[in-house]
Amino acid sequence: MKNKWFLGEVSIGYRRTDIDEVLVKTQIRSCEQAERFFRSILPADVIEHHEEMWVVYMNYNNRPIGFMQSSKGNISGTVADAKGIVQSALMCNASGVMLMHNHPSGNKTPSDQDIKITRQIKQALNLFDIKLVDHIILTLESYTSMAEEGLMS
Repeated sequence: MKNKWFLGEVSIGYRRTDIDEVLVKTQIRSCEQAERFFRSILPADVIEHHEEMWVVYMNYNNRPIGFMQSSKGNISGTVADAKGIVQSALMCNASGVMLMHNHPSGNKTPSDQDIKITRQIKQALNLFDIKLVDHIILTLESYTSMAEEGLMS
């Protein structure tokens, strides 16, 4: 008979995929390169339709070791899950994290909530010596780098 207090088992794994060949050759050294990387993974029909948050996890040399869609919202927002972002960073042994979300409105200016959640995620990652490299906001025609704008501290 199982112990009635048994909560389950957490399983962590790492598995290489076909995308690894592309990731291994990529190094993100600037916000322009980050923009291109995120545009390459964000489905084109999403940018003006609804907001999504994507995260790229990087090694010490700013080479992506993985990326994922963190959340999918509606036309006016999406919810960033700081706990899930940090958990995934720890699971893949990331040294750096870069965030991206899109603004369907075409307004590339970060909202107060964008700034607040970015700072919260940065503080949470700092506890584990993981650097939040940038938070990119994409629109159809442009982007904003919150790091470049000095909005992450």
